[in-house]
Amino acid sequence: MTRPLSPVTVLLSRRTLLAGAALWQRAARAQSGRVYRIMIIAPSAPIAELTETGDAHFRALFQELRRRGYVKGQNLAVDRRSAEGRSERLPELAREAAALRPDLVYTTSGRVLLQLKAEAPQVPGVGLTGDPVRFGIAASLARPGGNVTGVSVDGGLGIEGKRLELLREATLGASRVAYLSPREGWASVFGLTLKDAAERAGMALIGPPLEPPIGEAEYRRVFAAMARQQPDAILVSDYNENMTHRRLIAELAAQHRLPAMYPFQEFIEAGGMMAYVANVDELIRRLGDSIDRILLKGEKPGEIPFYQASKFDLIIDLKAAKVIGLTLPQSLVLRAEEVIE
Repeated sequence: MTRPLSPVTVLLSRRTLLAGAALWQRAARAQSGRVYRIMIIAPSAPIAELTETGDAHFRALFQELRRRGYVKGQNLAVDRRSAEGRSERLPELAREAAALRPDLVYTTSGRVLLQLKAEAPQVPGVGLTGDPVRFGIAASLARPGGNVTGVSVDGGLGIEGKRLELLREATLGASRVAYLSPREGWASVFGLTLKDAAERAGMALIGPPLEPPIGEAEYRRVFAAMARQQPDAILVSDYNENMTHRRLIAELAAQHRLPAMYPFQEFIEAGGMMAYVANVDELIRRLGDSIDRILLKGEKPGEIPFYQASKFDLIIDLKAAKVIGLTLPQSLVLRAEEVIE
């Protein structure tokens, strides 16, 4: 009589199979002799940040690709492009991708994915974006269609309200919160929903909006205007311009002694106080999986579902809070997934 396998044996067998499959895939890449060509297109980030030693996101991405067997200088070649904050250059960069025909384009911008669809429909694209359906990038999350897929960090209409709530808790009842966003962010459904949430909570959302061209001078103008209105704190939107100028924003927030809530972990590395962000490890794994399925298995991006972030982490830097003279409630600190002391 054959004895049934125990649950532990089944689990170990499954892990062995998965590990074996991963090793086989890495060996297949190595033995193929093929060099996979990836082009990275950024809307505004400096070229130096789009590397394995660049910002946190790209460091994690290249580590994940290496884990999957893609090693720069061996079987992976990377070409980097940046629009340097000039959105009018995005169609040109997408046309460059069409001419050079890399195996895949990677980006952290929904705008780039849209341009890739329009200008280089034959080039596979993987990207990190907001709601891909709302922005016209994908027909649906399950079946994007076209030549792009990726990960959505959109937490729904309530995500900015959640950040506002955490910021109010951190400041023990902020009633006037400055919102750092381009004018289009103020006018978007997210901006209007945030304003409504603030009003329901008895809070005032103050500006002014960022106006183009959005550079250092514009940030200094807006912070000076905000300071005259004496806000209790500042909420930073997730627009690319803010990400590009994150070090300047963190510096100005500290200079004006404003507790700030940020949308990405990179703002904390730049000196920011607090962020409520999509879980980075999960996002990177999903992005790595999509890239692998396209490069190794030849799957069509339009048939690979967009992954939507479902887990968000609170990150707090107590040193940044100390710089502006703020003592955060212990109840909030204890709830954070990561605390920097």
